[in-house]
This record gives sequence, structure tokens and C-alpha cells, in this order.
Amino acid sequence: MGRLSSYGAALIAGISHACCAAIWELRQQELGNTFWSLAVMKFSDQQLIYSLSTAAASRCWEFNAQALANTSWAVAVLAWRDFRLIDSVASVASARTASFDSRRLASLLWSSTKAACSDRHEPFIDALTEASVALLSQRRSSFSAQSVANTAWAVASLKKLHPQLMELLSSAACEGLADFKPQEMSSLASAFATLQVKGSQLLHALSAASLAKLSEFQPRSLAGTLWAFAALAWQNEPLLSPISAAVLGHFEGGSALAAFGPQGLAAVAW
Repeated sequence: MGRLSSYGAALIAGISHACCAAIWELRQQELGNTFWSLAVMKFSDQQLIYSLSTAAASRCWEFNAQALANTSWAVAVLAWRDFRLIDSVASVASARTASFDSRRLASLLWSSTKAACSDRHEPFIDALTEASVALLSQRRSSFSAQSVANTAWAVASLKKLHPQLMELLSSAACEGLADFKPQEMSSLASAFATLQVKGSQLLHALSAASLAKLSEFQPRSLAGTLWAFAALAWQNEPLLSPISAAVLGHFEGGSALAAFGPQGLAAVAW
């Protein structure tokens, strides 16, 4: 369904009606995939979302790792405040953290920063964090650049400083920075800066990797990277000079607000 958005509202509305009618006949994977599709399209059919949410909350214990991750991600993207579903996903996922790979662990952590998680979900977040530590310790190579960056960003957004996890993420990043995209490097730097984790090995590696790909950086990645190194008081003139010059180029071109956005401008000003 996520691939049908270009075919018009009438077709999507028809599919929505059919899904509502057959919601309790969907298998667990189909429930998760349908929820995921709605989030991809940012489809706001309240009746369908409510029906899916009710069915998912009742059958969450049937979900496999992918369905749990897809549902959690969709709830976060759609900003759907069904606390019964959020609680169910947290409860089931907490008991099955060993079954999640790095991508799904990162997705669940990211979702927890966006969903309406409260203090009662702390055990869920702690379980995901410990599972990430265990997986990084045992199979560090299973963490892709995106999983490393997303995990670090989620932990920073949750303000959950976990020294062992950050050390493991730092080591994984240092080994694979050549595979990081500029946005992932910027997110990683910003995460470590937010938590004020200062590791010279990672900062040296990030500086070199960022400099090598500087021409590929979009304005907001430039702003995030500049802010992160400033927040960490990391003085690396060979990197900071060309980043500053690239930022100034956007200001001189008169496209600063459109390019950086309000948050990016604030980061540059800081």
C-alpha cells in the first residue's frame, strides 16, 4: 500500500475500506506491514488507524521482530497516541530483545524517542539499550553505518548516557566511517556532543572522514557537524575552516534560511 500513493486518493480510500472490513483476518505480518505503509504515506484515515491499532494491541504477542519494529515505527511517525498499543509493543519487545537485529533495535529505540513513552517505559528502553550493548559486544560488524548513527542519535535524544554503549558505538564507527553518509556522520557527531562524550579517537576519525566527504554535505549536515565540534570544544582547524567556508557560502548566496532551516541556523549561530 505504501507504493500506491501515486495512484490517487480513490484507490487508497477503497483499500482503506477493505482493510477495515477485514482487519481481524489479517495475519500478524500483514498488520505490521499495513501500519508501516500508512506511516510511509503519512495517511491519516483515523478509522483505519484506529482499527489497525486495536487489532495490533490485541494480537501483539503474535508479532515477530519485524512486525513489532514496523508497528512501533509507524506509531511514532503517525504520532498515534494509543497507549494500550504502545504498552503492548513495549511489553512484548522487552521480552524478546534477543531476537532483534541491529537495524530493528535502532528502529525501536528511535521510535521510543517519538512515541508517547513515559516513565513506565523505562524498563523497555533499558532492555533495548542492554540488547544493543550485547549485540555490539558479540557481533559489532552486524551494525551498519545507519544502525550506529540511529542508535547513537536515539540514545542522545532520550538523554540516556550509557558509557559502555557509547564506547562500543564509537569503536564500531571508527572501524566503518568510510561507509557513513554525511548525514550519518553529522548525526553521530551531534549525538556524542549532546551527551558530552569526548573520545579523541572518534573525533579524529570523524574529522578526517567528514573532510574527505565535505563536498557531499548538505547545509543541515554542515550545521550539525559544526555545532557538534563546537559543543565538544574540538579544535580541528583543517576541518573547521572548510566547513565554516561552506556555511558562509550559503549565507552569501542568500539561501541561508531555506538551506539550513531555523534549527540549522540556530546551530550555526550557537
